[in-house]
Amino acid sequence: MPRVLPIIAAFLLSLLARSDTGAPREPIRPDNFSIVATPVLLDADRPALKRIGQLEWVGGWQLRATNNRFGGISALLADKGHFFALSDLGALYTFKFDATGKASAATIAPLPEGCGKRRYKSDQDSESLARRVPGGAIWTGLEVENQICRLSADGTRNEVIFAPAAMRGWQRKNGAEAMTWLADGRLAVFAESDPVAAAAPKPVVLFSGDPTDPSTKVQKALYASPKGFRPVDATTLPDGRVLILNRQFALPY
Repeated sequence: MPRVLPIIAAFLLSLLARSDTGAPREPIRPDNFSIVATPVLLDADRPALKRIGQLEWVGGWQLRATNNRFGGISALLADKGHFFALSDLGALYTFKFDATGKASAATIAPLPEGCGKRRYKSDQDSESLARRVPGGAIWTGLEVENQICRLSADGTRNEVIFAPAAMRGWQRKNGAEAMTWLADGRLAVFAESDPVAAAAPKPVVLFSGDPTDPSTKVQKALYASPKGFRPVDATTLPDGRVLILNRQFALPY
């Protein structure tokens, strides 16, 4: 027990410490690897369960990769059977998977030069992905710096980086967390938390077009998440409704 207490204390302190005050992170090296997708049930104890509220379970998969850097996915973008995934370490993955469990090809690469820095985790703490049209440019948000990068369609080049004035007051670590293009052509960017009161409605910025264009018109809004939850991802459904994923985190998990 005497040895366990210091370990627990060190763990709790590590959760409270800012990630950008730690040692420089290991570089993300480009690599080709493979992914195996294993089907999973909504509830292993109730295999017949297919619906929760208004949501119907269509399917789910557990992804296992031959590259140990795969994981920590904070945003996922699907486009004609191909997937772009982003980790909060600034790793960009591209892959497609076979639902039968056959291995599929995948790649890993760092966010391109210019979209944040690469010294500490917080320099490229990327939390969101959005694409206006299939095969078009990709937008991503850097949570700590509250910046938005526009990437090339394949994610290999940084075209523009912009720090919108409307997001400048957002709290570090709880800034740009989710984004989605709305059916009317606006881009909605959600903060993870109100900069002052965590329980208050979360700030949202609506851009009339490309947020990296300084001439784009900006509106501010608020999102009232379920009590105790924060928005972490969003997507626009084919009928124009917006589906928002919310998360609750508290010790001891």
